[in-house]
Amino acid sequence: MKLDFIITCATTKNLDLWKEVVDRLGIYYPEAVIVSVVPEIDFSNFEGYRSPRLIFHKDEEILPLQLTNDIRKQAGPRYGWYLQQFLKIEIARIYSKKFEIGMIWDSDSLPLRPLQLFGKNEKILFGISDFFNQAYLDQMLRCLELEKQISGSFISQYIAFRSEWINSFVEKLGGKSDYLETLKKTIDFRETSGFSEYELLGNFFFQNFRQEVDFEPDFSLERYGNSKYGGIKRVGSWPHKYLLRKVNIIAFESWDSLGSIQAFYLGRFLGNLNRFARKAGRKIGLRVLLKGKNLSSVESPTTDFIHEFISLHEKCLILQVGACDGLQNDFLREIILANKDKSSVKFVLIEPLPNYVETLNRNYSEFSNVVIESCAIGNVTSERDFYYIDPSVADIMNGTGPFNNWAHGQGSFSFDKIVESIHANSFRGLEYVSNIPLFIKSIKTSNFATVPLKNFLRESIATLVIIDVQGFEMEVLASLSLSNLPIAIIVENEFEDNRLFNFLSSLGYFRHLTGHDEIYRLVREQV
Repeated sequence: MKLDFIITCATTKNLDLWKEVVDRLGIYYPEAVIVSVVPEIDFSNFEGYRSPRLIFHKDEEILPLQLTNDIRKQAGPRYGWYLQQFLKIEIARIYSKKFEIGMIWDSDSLPLRPLQLFGKNEKILFGISDFFNQAYLDQMLRCLELEKQISGSFISQYIAFRSEWINSFVEKLGGKSDYLETLKKTIDFRETSGFSEYELLGNFFFQNFRQEVDFEPDFSLERYGNSKYGGIKRVGSWPHKYLLRKVNIIAFESWDSLGSIQAFYLGRFLGNLNRFARKAGRKIGLRVLLKGKNLSSVESPTTDFIHEFISLHEKCLILQVGACDGLQNDFLREIILANKDKSSVKFVLIEPLPNYVETLNRNYSEFSNVVIESCAIGNVTSERDFYYIDPSVADIMNGTGPFNNWAHGQGSFSFDKIVESIHANSFRGLEYVSNIPLFIKSIKTSNFATVPLKNFLRESIATLVIIDVQGFEMEVLASLSLSNLPIAIIVENEFEDNRLFNFLSSLGYFRHLTGHDEIYRLVREQV
């Protein structure tokens, strides 16, 4: 078996990176034809790279003009990102007429070694990642009535396929004359990222050709090639070459800002340091912690920022996602108390758990400017399982301290995330550790409605969003609308990498304050 053709998309903006990628692909897969789709305006810049095994197409020649105009109109600034996925699928269909095995490849992703594409019994192997975006799964359900087929994700910067698989996919969506239009109609272009060709095709292939596929056992993907390794020019230098020795693909995506390995791990260290401070009940900014001040008496820079935000706007909306009971470690409570019944400030507290919603309603029943919303936040309106610790058990989970009732704030769409939080608090003494099996057993699940965050924003009012959702911050942020972004965002950063910073930077946000609670504001706004 051999790979017959590889599909990439490119623009002048990533020309240098594309050349490195294509050179590597040519070395690793010498028998494959490399098909590159380029905008007509950039076409002349690629002419110097022509060869018998390198074929170029203008993207305007591949897709119907009406389709591209529709995508441009609906996707707005994300037009190019959505368009290249349609182009790759259509090229796969076209070239499947004369070739047997193809591969779609992201041109911002460099192969560091040949991938194992074929397994036993001529099975095609997929690389699997831990990526998650609910909007991709929702689009897949609308398009194919197909649920997620595996625990991981098919988003690994490439996917190999047989020509008959692509043909089957096209026929499933109505045949070559209709399938692209069908695909377009199932995408919610209001989403920042509402469609993935890898997730859609991978799940379809897996469901319909299960006996012909398997997984690459040693696949490893590094998505932070810019922020962690300083860009493609530094990949071959020490210590990067050693650190990447087992990595198959390293990506240099546009949302991932340039950085260095030293800064990356320093940021991780500082984030962990502040995370430890939070677990000790000291909910303050990392900036204050590092100044060495008296932690128990320092005013939080987070609350300072919120006070300032309110003072600078005649009318404003404060949205809190993950309000819990409004008491435990909640810096917003003092803000609400200080602004009771002020018509110029409205607070919307969002919490899915009924017992905490009841507490919130009781605590703020006499506040005319506080609204309690009983729901969870997700990419689309739907229903999902939500995991949380039984409140009666959470009462006894302080251990030897600190006595901050931390367990009442643990709620997530992920069972594993709750288990991880329970183990992370093992510093609370031997009795706590011995009771961990009991704590895990006490985790409950309920089915709750999810609503996109954009549904709560109003264009005519300055908005600040506060997010604390136990590792699902990215999903909440993905439910925003590009046409109506909040002026400022305060988010509890549960991640050890730069994904949150990179995503918000791509939307036009500047990081105002770093630490476990990070503050971002739109660059065009002054807060």
